[in-house]
Amino acid sequence: MAELVGARIRGTFWPRTNGQGLLEKSLRLGRIGVTRGDGKGHPLMAAQGRVAFVDREEGRFGLEVRPNPGGRLKEPFTLTLWAPLALLEELTLGSGVYVEGEARLKTRRLVAKKVEPARLWDDPS
Repeated sequence: MAELVGARIRGTFWPRTNGQGLLEKSLRLGRIGVTRGDGKGHPLMAAQGRVAFVDREEGRFGLEVRPNPGGRLKEPFTLTLWAPLALLEELTLGSGVYVEGEARLKTRRLVAKKVEPARLWDDPS
């Protein structure tokens, strides 16, 4: 492992949010790997699932994450993601989406910056 001395190590976590839409204080570690880049700024966030709710007044939406066949996730859960109104206006309940954004660890919020339609494994053909 000598080649990893001085390298940036990336941790991938499986986040959960509480009823107020804030990250739970303990994150589940998914995997660890080597990454490139300067590592500055907010940690990146990406998720895929179905739009469970949209709350334009509060500036957030729910993303239901479901288990994949044969995957390690056993039970579905809903992440609460914060987003600008322009992104919220594009969301349709029940639609499959891929979301990219950032984790704001000081405020414990997951903030969506990009949302695009995504076909999910359990969509009808």
